[in-house]
Amino acid sequence: MTGTMYAQQMHITLDKDTMESKDVFVVGDVHGCLDELKELLTKANIVEENNDTLKDDVVLIFVGDIVNKGPKTAEVVKYIKDLGPGVYSVRGNHEEKVIKRKWKRKSYCVDLVRGITESSKIDQLTISDVEYLESFPYTISIPHLNSIIVHAGILPSIPLHEQTVVNMTCMRNIVQNSAGAMSGYVETDKGCQWADLWPGPQHVYYGHDARRGKDDVGRPRVQLHQFATGLDTRCVKGGELTGIFLNSKCIHSVKAHHKYSD
Repeated sequence: MTGTMYAQQMHITLDKDTMESKDVFVVGDVHGCLDELKELLTKANIVEENNDTLKDDVVLIFVGDIVNKGPKTAEVVKYIKDLGPGVYSVRGNHEEKVIKRKWKRKSYCVDLVRGITESSKIDQLTISDVEYLESFPYTISIPHLNSIIVHAGILPSIPLHEQTVVNMTCMRNIVQNSAGAMSGYVETDKGCQWADLWPGPQHVYYGHDARRGKDDVGRPRVQLHQFATGLDTRCVKGGELTGIFLNSKCIHSVKAHHKYSD
């Protein structure tokens, strides 16, 4: 297999000329939930009637973690690949897990070794599938919409090109030392949520933090901050799959058909 463990393009920018007048729809963590993904894209009216081709007037972006946990990892990758031009995704920690397994490198992030094995799902992916995942950058910037898409988070006051892979794919919180220096933290028991500290002016759309993707009584919720929006509404855990149009801020969600993972 050719390619590299880390993205050849760590960060990409979609400029206004490339985007033309297209709308942008950003989707939360899919995690192998193909049926819910198809239902969401149909509800948002961004696929043709045959449900397997993206309409010409929209750009579709995933916040990463399209793979693992759910029932149809390989099918999701194939479906997204076949939607046609105009489809993008950033890398999540589960794309990293797949790539590292194929490269037989040890995972670096706590999340990648927690819970049940995903070996059987990963082994269903072809070399072409993995190379497709390898092509995902860690961030996508859309300057004319004042937006950044990342899987987990971004450390404030640090340029994108200096952000670490762990922070971009695994961070949930920020902790500060006695001198006030900030660092990313993958758990939630220390510090505070990174999105609460993100000062803008760019609005960040992210996934990953399913722990906070529910309200006090367990109902799925979109995490709304002044300059950040969290889109992991726990579909694979029996919640919802959610997407948002960046131009209009219109949010669409569909209920999970089953609870696939704890």
